[in-house]
Amino acid sequence: MAWSSPNTVIPNLPGVSPHNIPIPLTPAGQPMQMPMYTSQQQGYYMHAQPQMQMQVPMYGQAYQPVQATPFAGYQQPPYGASPYMMGGQPGMYPGQARERARAREDNPPLDKWMDGSTYGPVLDGTTATILGVKLQINPVLRHHSEQDDEERLSWDVLDITKEAHLMHGSDAKAWKGRDASATFPRMDRLILHSTHLPGAIEVVGSSKSGAVTCGDVVAAIHEFVKEKLPRQVYDSVSRAKRAKLDAMYHHNRSGKPHTPGPDFGTGIRKGDFLEEFTSFDGLDDNEDYVTAALGLGKKRKESAKDDKSPAKRLKQRRWVGHLELNLDHRGGENVEVPEITVESPETATKSLEEEDDEDDSDEYEQALRAKADAKQKKKRGKANVLQQQQQAMYMPGMVPMQGGVMYSAPGGYAGMQQPMMQPMMQPMMQQQPMMGGYVPALSPAISGYQQQQLPRTLQGNIQGHPNLGTPMPGYRPF
Repeated sequence: MAWSSPNTVIPNLPGVSPHNIPIPLTPAGQPMQMPMYTSQQQGYYMHAQPQMQMQVPMYGQAYQPVQATPFAGYQQPPYGASPYMMGGQPGMYPGQARERARAREDNPPLDKWMDGSTYGPVLDGTTATILGVKLQINPVLRHHSEQDDEERLSWDVLDITKEAHLMHGSDAKAWKGRDASATFPRMDRLILHSTHLPGAIEVVGSSKSGAVTCGDVVAAIHEFVKEKLPRQVYDSVSRAKRAKLDAMYHHNRSGKPHTPGPDFGTGIRKGDFLEEFTSFDGLDDNEDYVTAALGLGKKRKESAKDDKSPAKRLKQRRWVGHLELNLDHRGGENVEVPEITVESPETATKSLEEEDDEDDSDEYEQALRAKADAKQKKKRGKANVLQQQQQAMYMPGMVPMQGGVMYSAPGGYAGMQQPMMQPMMQPMMQQQPMMGGYVPALSPAISGYQQQQLPRTLQGNIQGHPNLGTPMPGYRPF
């Protein structure tokens, strides 16, 4: 109930008017004239009639005085009081209805895709992954099916970014939302994966707030496809793929429709690796594909019996910021690859697929042969290794020496010096001969195991003649 004079219409807006009572905003007629009398004191009884304020508002105010004609529109309501106000006066009412509507137009609701540094956080990949954030992709960059009747970005990734435009059905228009945020919540970087690309694309935000915008995504894709293809990637693909890359290199620089032309650069680029799939088809938050692209395998459903170890939890966690880049056929016919044949004396001409199969079989046979050789070498044992050492160290021209053991000729002792002696008159080290078939005593050239394999006469000679050195294995006594 509005506490005011009878037959007085009060313009009302929910949440603004102190009365907050929805009433029709229709022009009111001439109110009942009341005689002027002395104003009442502050406060009155509930059965008393509130006084009529006869003051005339200043020119330009929203309400007209009571003395105006019935056609003057909304009139100024009196300052009424309720029993709860104790005669107090409420504040001024809002303006006309058209003025309130204009206020709504001047303050539209915020768009969550707009870029700015004063609202909303900019998350990094680690924080978003820990929080388990579900990213929302900008509708312009989102992957749409053919049945969706929404605006989508039309662009060939080999063309410059200025060629990107919006398509709604068959109507094309300029793209003005390059500075809009690419995701919500906003991210400082994104990682794009695709089955057609030889690697991942890293998109770093360049806006004032540090968030990734739609323009950043388009620019990062174009810069990636313009990079030169590494030689390791070119050598790792099959011969058929290399022939296709060579054909795409010449086709993309021929100047034909749907090609970038000679300005794309010399040398095979990563854009040539895409073949005919160069049309941008949107981004998709495909969790299964991203998990497989990161080498984490397929994600399975959790159960109560699963191990809650950090490795298991890491595998089951959703990696935020990694998106799938979809590329579609750019239209037109496929680039034909000239058939390359290899002639050999035994066989006739072969196709590239047959040559690849033969190369794979040869590599498999070589791997099996190497594995068998390693296994056979391991079975020989230490005795065979010792025998190989004896054959390698055998020297012709040996003469018999004392003890029945063959040593080298006396010329091997030329230039030898007296051994150094310790205080207990024991040799500290043996002399190194100029030539000969032995090594100094106490040398690690022959181990204790090898000495045990030598004949007993040779072992006794080693123990009886330490100053002569240790004979090399393979010398037979007479």
